[in-house]
Amino acid sequence: RYKLVAHLKSNRYEDIRDCLLVGWFRYFGPPEVFVSDQESALAGEDFVRLCDKVDTEKWLVTRRLDSGAGPYNLDITPNGELLVATYKGAGAVGVWHLKSGREVKRVKSSRSVTHGVVVSRDARFAFVTSESKNADPGTLDVVDLAAGEVVATVVVGLQAGGIALLEP
Repeated sequence: RYKLVAHLKSNRYEDIRDCLLVGWFRYFGPPEVFVSDQESALAGEDFVRLCDKVDTEKWLVTRRLDSGAGPYNLDITPNGELLVATYKGAGAVGVWHLKSGREVKRVKSSRSVTHGVVVSRDARFAFVTSESKNADPGTLDVVDLAAGEVVATVVVGLQAGGIALLEP
């Protein structure tokens, strides 16, 4: 993974998009897949769009996935077939088929403030963190992507946030 620091005029979608076009793409070229995994205007203008597909020849947005309100963090299966999104306000996880652009499953998480997500290398599971709320501790849910259900939950303490899957 690469990171690039750039100054933004604002957090408006257009300003973020323009910064990416002249910043990131200048140094690294266009990515095969682009998703935002942070709470920002790029995660969706007013949190309505889940991700954009950009025509890199014309630099136009050619497709948008409409997730409704609340997408927060995203990950894509290694084969590029599915996109998994956490819906922070809804306490749920969405599984999207990228080719069709349709949400194929929506899974209720064990807590109401769903946060981070990472997909296993074999694309069988999504590991989803949920933040603590009031007296409820944070959790790690294991979501079976084929079955569309939480198959295990581990209590992890306060403020479970982002998650990464480290290579062995």
